[in-house]
Amino acid sequence: MPVLYRKHRPQTFEDVVGQSHVTTTLVSAIAADRVAHAYLFSGPRGVGKTTTARLLAKAVNCEAGRGTAREAQQVPCNACPRCIEITEGRCMDVMEIDAATYTGIDAVREHIIETARFAPSVAAKKVFIIDEVHMLSTSSFNALLKTIEEPPDHVHFILATTELQKVPATITSRCQHFMFRRVDEETLVRRLERLAGEEGIAVERDILDQVVRIADGSVRDAESLLGQLFAAGGTAVDAASAALVLPRPNREHVRVLLDAVGAADAAAAIAALDAASAAGCDADAFCRDTIAELRAMTRAAATTGRLTSSQVLALRMFTELPDRLARSDRPFFLIEVVALTLIARTPAATPAPRTPTTHDDDRQSSPPSSPPPVVSHKPLKAKPATARATASHTSPSAQGGVSMDAAQALATVQRAWHGIVRDLASVNRAIPYLLEGGRPQTMDGTTLTIGFRYKLHAEKVRQPGITDAIIAAITNILGVPIRLEQAVIPPDEFQALDRACRPATGDTTADAALEVFGSRVLDEFPAPSG
Repeated sequence: MPVLYRKHRPQTFEDVVGQSHVTTTLVSAIAADRVAHAYLFSGPRGVGKTTTARLLAKAVNCEAGRGTAREAQQVPCNACPRCIEITEGRCMDVMEIDAATYTGIDAVREHIIETARFAPSVAAKKVFIIDEVHMLSTSSFNALLKTIEEPPDHVHFILATTELQKVPATITSRCQHFMFRRVDEETLVRRLERLAGEEGIAVERDILDQVVRIADGSVRDAESLLGQLFAAGGTAVDAASAALVLPRPNREHVRVLLDAVGAADAAAAIAALDAASAAGCDADAFCRDTIAELRAMTRAAATTGRLTSSQVLALRMFTELPDRLARSDRPFFLIEVVALTLIARTPAATPAPRTPTTHDDDRQSSPPSSPPPVVSHKPLKAKPATARATASHTSPSAQGGVSMDAAQALATVQRAWHGIVRDLASVNRAIPYLLEGGRPQTMDGTTLTIGFRYKLHAEKVRQPGITDAIIAAITNILGVPIRLEQAVIPPDEFQALDRACRPATGDTTADAALEVFGSRVLDEFPAPSG
């Protein structure tokens, strides 16, 4: 049995969901016999780009009469031999090409450029649908350029991509460009309700709402999830069967976390994340629900003129998390670091009333009566070092608990650097080897950048377990959570940073030797008595 999104793939332009700005234009072009020689369809995954390309291929080859708007609405007819062949994927003159497979110039010449020269075998037009066209190499784009600019009269090109910025402007300018949009939630829910009715399966509305939120505007993702629910639930899908397929709901845990962050209550934030993890919540889904909640809050604050920079900062920091979560073996720890970083910049406050969002059960649409919690920016505050930190790691400013700006924080880390590297060997023996080629470079807010001499070392340090260990060690030194970035720097800059990390001994001769030989003090021995 075919999967749901293939079984119910639209067979007419009217069936395409949420892209009327594209389909209406294409239907008019078909009616006027003004179909362009090349189209470029761009937009998110699963919103109908390839489906629309196939419909256009059927339309230009449909044997039904064309020439009036009324007739164009009936094209493709899905009844003539050409429409049937294209629907079943066996028309020799309609070629779907995966650019990831045919990325090289030789493949482009053989499968596209040379083939385009010959007349169609059975159809009226030869159509090339090139999916994920941004995957083509630069040389392939250059070879294809002339053919796309002046193709034979019997050829149409339809290019599809999810990454428009990677398509050369020389290609884009020679195509009619249509931008596909994410499908809004209500439209997508109606689509799923119709499919469930056609399949004879009852699905609760709350479950459909959850599917749509997870799909994030992608019709294919929504239909794929719905198909999994059908398989798990039989003739009726309830909350129990949905729980086997869909991630656990995170809304209550997200609300508790954001209330704790707004109140600058670190203990409550940690407890909220521990509870979410213990309940089996998926970290990626939890993060995306947090982003959705924060987005609703910031938009509501913006409409009332009460938006703060700290709200925008929270949204930006959580928005940057999903890609990192996928590479981490401790994803909830990364969410915890972000939450604690925001709390460190927030004055203690009482929890403010939570802003209603469009996902709430009561589905309120009116603006909130009170704004989200206001978070102010504060300088880094160094807390007393814990017992785990060695004396060589603790700067005077950190011991005193005084305010410390970014420059002071960088200086503190540089002075403690070699001790940090040495102690990290107990966590992972590879870390000292990797950090030997790196030095603290800049401190921007709570983001520390380490400059590396070699790209390989910088890439290895990005591994989640290693990154987490380094962050924990430096957070222990400064007393506040930090973020870590890596950069590859030239040798002269590395030498300057190395000098900044090399403590002076107080002995002029020894300091000169350290400078000349690029060495450092490994251990200090007390001066001999007497």
